[in-house]
Amino acid sequence: MDKICKKYKNRLQTQKANVEDFGPIMYNDQYKVLYCQVPKVASTNWRRVFLILSGKMNTTDPTKISSIQAGRGLGEHLHYLSQLEPQEIQFRLKNYLKFMVVREPFERLLSAYRNKLGAGSSTNYYFHTRYGKGIIKKYRKNPTNKSLENGHDVSFREFIEYIIDPERKDRLNPHWATYHELCLPCIVNYNYILRYKTLTEDSNRIIDKLGVSDILKFPSRSTAYRHSKTSSLLYDFYKTLPSKIMSKLIDFYYLDFALFNYTLPSVLKNLTRMNSFS
Repeated sequence: MDKICKKYKNRLQTQKANVEDFGPIMYNDQYKVLYCQVPKVASTNWRRVFLILSGKMNTTDPTKISSIQAGRGLGEHLHYLSQLEPQEIQFRLKNYLKFMVVREPFERLLSAYRNKLGAGSSTNYYFHTRYGKGIIKKYRKNPTNKSLENGHDVSFREFIEYIIDPERKDRLNPHWATYHELCLPCIVNYNYILRYKTLTEDSNRIIDKLGVSDILKFPSRSTAYRHSKTSSLLYDFYKTLPSKIMSKLIDFYYLDFALFNYTLPSVLKNLTRMNSFS
């Protein structure tokens, strides 16, 4: 990672960050731990764990805490670096255990699309209103009045065109923002990078490091995750992208692939000439 940070220092934050840039990073003073939450990469379950670590819950079973409670319902019990003074942030960055969780970037991107804007996201009124309407208006030729009014049927190509648009003014939503923008890995020297593929095992190692493995276990996928077909659907969705758009998308997320040593999924390699990131 250090090699990539140095090589691409002009594209990455490597020296300084503003207080607000640390917004996604959660901390717990009792257990001296920092966690950068990345949406679509087990962030809800880690919020459940941090709620239990706060001592404010009547349970040590994360699955007993609802997704609503873990989302915003009990948010006052969670603490973020962006709420602190700069010197307080630096103290924790220097002295606390620091970790984040990553997932293959294009799999995470597809998961975010399907959950928030795709055909199966009919209940996501906020995302349809906040993002869907504008995306359809700008990137669809001859949209129907229904689509413009509801923003409910954004295509995957339209979603990607929005992300890679060099004229886009707004900051990307955390659900599809890059890892390096959310978690500042070239500034925050993370002790552990957990992998979504080995999530339960990796997460329980962190819990063991915190000294609470006798009372707390990270939820296994069988009890807390719906079966996901995201990885098997990669080709079906990404093949709809023209090669020019695919190339721009790879460039946009290139640093996430390089920083965390990911390669392009094998099912997508025939859609582009680029197979490696370094």
